[in-house]
Amino acid sequence: MHRWVKGLGLGALIGIGGAVFGLSVPGTAFETGVGLSWLFKVRGPIPPPPDVAVIAINNRTGDMLDLPTSPQDWPRSIHGRLVDSLAQRGASVIVFDVFFGAGKDQAEDQAFVDAVEKANRVVLVEKLTGKRQPITDKDGYHVGSVWIEELVSPMDSLANVAKGLAPFPLPKLDATVYEFWTFKSSVGEAPTMPAIALQLHAGAAYASWLELLSRWGIGMNSNTAAAESPSDSAATRNQMREWRKALVGSKEVGLTIPPDEEFSTNQAMLRALKALYQGDPHRVINFYGPPGSIPTIPYHAVILGEDPNLQEGALDFTNKVVFVGFSDLYDPGQPDRFYTVFTGDDGVDLSGVEIAATSFANLLTDSALKPVGAPEAGLILLAFGLFMGMLIYLLPAIAGVPLALLLAGLYAFITQWQFNSEEVWLPLATPMLVQFPLALFAGLLAQYLLERRRSIQVSEAINYYLPENVARDLTENRLDPAQANKVVYSTCLATDMAGFSTIAEQLPPDQLASFLNEYFEALAQPLKNHEVDVTEFRADAIMCAWTAKGPSS
Repeated sequence: MHRWVKGLGLGALIGIGGAVFGLSVPGTAFETGVGLSWLFKVRGPIPPPPDVAVIAINNRTGDMLDLPTSPQDWPRSIHGRLVDSLAQRGASVIVFDVFFGAGKDQAEDQAFVDAVEKANRVVLVEKLTGKRQPITDKDGYHVGSVWIEELVSPMDSLANVAKGLAPFPLPKLDATVYEFWTFKSSVGEAPTMPAIALQLHAGAAYASWLELLSRWGIGMNSNTAAAESPSDSAATRNQMREWRKALVGSKEVGLTIPPDEEFSTNQAMLRALKALYQGDPHRVINFYGPPGSIPTIPYHAVILGEDPNLQEGALDFTNKVVFVGFSDLYDPGQPDRFYTVFTGDDGVDLSGVEIAATSFANLLTDSALKPVGAPEAGLILLAFGLFMGMLIYLLPAIAGVPLALLLAGLYAFITQWQFNSEEVWLPLATPMLVQFPLALFAGLLAQYLLERRRSIQVSEAINYYLPENVARDLTENRLDPAQANKVVYSTCLATDMAGFSTIAEQLPPDQLASFLNEYFEALAQPLKNHEVDVTEFRADAIMCAWTAKGPSS
């Protein structure tokens, strides 16, 4: 079999194996946990957009406001004061990542309700609960089960005045968070917290957005035709569901934003809305850095209007979306925390509210990570394994290994460059940590076995003409040319068959060859028993010698 065919087979085996592993569940987890983490760490922190901030409740907030330590024991009027202050300071949208369940003190609750209604820009989180529901047949026997999820709204008086209600579920891989949803199909394509925040934040571009939908031929009903944005949470959700349904169905259609003056001032926002409604509901989070990368303002600083640790202008929230929730940049034991690639050595994780703010910022700038699809990833892994396997097998190791290292480094560089500049996530861990080492090992092992087989064949061939130890030294490159003509002491023995010429003339070639084999076998065993070096075979003659470094006595 030609060597290039073997190289092609080895490369195909590594390529197909890498593609199968990379697209499997363990391979995906390996790529996410190792490859994606490496890409983030090499890239390092990046600045978030200026339109987002976190209002953090931490373990010092209660003391600073003369309130109980636990926020669960606070009067809800304090949240009303926060809403009033944020609205006065120009916040575009106020998002609470704090669930407000059953009512508490009526007067305190009402103060919060009044502030939410007055601000007309507050989004409240809903709980997403799930349970397994048994399925029974007509006779009452269990035949299976189905997982059912439901939304649990905050207390009615708050829900009725909120501008938006939304869940914020985070899928986990082991204990790590990498992804979020924009629309949750299990609860009727309900928009999630970052999606609703983006839609409400786009209020200034609302008229342009409606005009754009009209130009695209998107049907408008009574909910979507209003010149003003929806007035309550139910209308907001219904409107977003309808736009999602209409635009995701037009995903393959070239819907463009015209460069008209009417749209020029809102181009970025309109692109963000288009990407929200047309894009995949399952997004990969593009983290900005360690905890606190999103500007984080203490809750008490907004209430009191000052904090000596804040920079000038930190309390100016003009046209910003603010996310309110539990976030402590110093306490590893804070509630609602999630392990990410940027979790620090001190164990401080990103809080849920900062992840929500990060997800919103990703939607606002359309910068969530873009993993290549399964077909593209499979082709990349197949091509990488095929090329590396053939390269290392076919080229001499002295050239193949450095070239393979250079090309693997080039692939890693391109992968990192695409990640940093285009937010494109290409496979990294499987090619670099699985396929490349496997190609290196298999290719070099195959070359070693090939060279060993050649060495044995050469050794067997020259054994007919040289002493065994000399032949072995030659094939293993251990013979010093300077020692080839040295003088040694020896006793020689020459044998010759009497009458060989007559015998050779009388026998056919095949019978003569058989006769000579028997003859040499009869002589070879005694010579081998006496450890003689055979120096020459010539027809029926043998020349051999016993050698020594000096004369014997």
